[in-house]
Amino acid sequence: MSDKEMENSGEQSKSLLKRLQEKNPDRNVLSTAISDLKDESDLKKFFDQYVEWLKGRVEESPESVALQNIGYAVGYYDQETADRWMKALPGVSHPIFGDNIPFDEPEAAYQAGREASGSDLSSVD
Repeated sequence: MSDKEMENSGEQSKSLLKRLQEKNPDRNVLSTAISDLKDESDLKKFFDQYVEWLKGRVEESPESVALQNIGYAVGYYDQETADRWMKALPGVSHPIFGDNIPFDEPEAAYQAGREASGSDLSSVD
């Protein structure tokens, strides 16, 4: 249900972030938001509330941490989902792939992860 639909349901008084937390309390709210939110205005509203939620919880800039967390997390979803978040929030990008996540190239993703880690994992191949 989009935030617009919530306006008539009596749930509007709760923040979007709070509603997502209550919807699935055993799941990270960011994961719930990424998988459930589709409307660009909801994504932006969630981002603003997520930044507020991060204040006092992180030492770095909450905005920067939010963008980094979202960028990292969208890499675990599909191209459509990643593109939706990157379009709605232009500062979002994956920490290794930027805005060109190779969803259909798992070997390239694996190799890039190995290189980014700086560790030699050749013994596990």
